[in-house]
Amino acid sequence: MNKQEDYLYLAYKRFADDEDELAKAYFLAAIEDDPYNSEIYYFLSYICEKKQNYIDAIEYLEKAIDLNPKAEYFSRLAYIKEHKTHDVLGALEDLNTAIELAPTKYFYVFDRFNLYWKLLMYDEIFKDLDLLIERDPWNKLTTLLSLRAVIEDELLDSLKTHKDI
Repeated sequence: MNKQEDYLYLAYKRFADDEDELAKAYFLAAIEDDPYNSEIYYFLSYICEKKQNYIDAIEYLEKAIDLNPKAEYFSRLAYIKEHKTHDVLGALEDLNTAIELAPTKYFYVFDRFNLYWKLLMYDEIFKDLDLLIERDPWNKLTTLLSLRAVIEDELLDSLKTHKDI
């Protein structure tokens, strides 16, 4: 093992044991030996998120993406933006990139569907529903078709309400 591998081993071990400050120190030491390891920045973002330091978490994820633009990193960035900083449009942009990088990942499309729902983007909601139904890896076709029917009913009710006003 070299010095960086030692630091990473200790960092992962401390991370797994919820010893975040020690894990962060070891990850930062590992960066000194290998500043191009995107995974280190990815794990640092988790530590920052746990400490509710979302700005640093986003910065670490963006650094990881600069080094290695993986769908997993974009998805994680979208999660933080949506749920922690309430940047829904930024989250949508990151999820779209994750889907471009990993088009077979069913759950990225489902996450985007939820964002479209929050934004009331009905055309996109239906496109993603159709895509989810088409992929249907967990045999949830009936549930998705039922969900589509509920959405269509709510949309019709909403249009009727606005028409009456």
